[in-house]
Amino acid sequence: MTSEQWERVKDHVPDQAKRADGKGRPAREKREVMESVLWIMRSGKSFVDVSFCMAKRGGCCGQNIEIY
Repeated sequence: MTSEQWERVKDHVPDQAKRADGKGRPAREKREVMESVLWIMRSGKSFVDVSFCMAKRGGCCGQNIEIY
């Protein structure tokens, strides 16, 4: 996703809900999560493949993808 594309859609991407107890991993950047969703849609791969392919960059949490 180019910076121009991100500027157009960023205000429409929801924030991740935070846990009331404050536990869990920190949220990923919204742009990284959106790029993961787009990768799934383009490639036809599953969420498991996203975690494997993005492991070096820290991946993204399944809860983040579910909100899209």
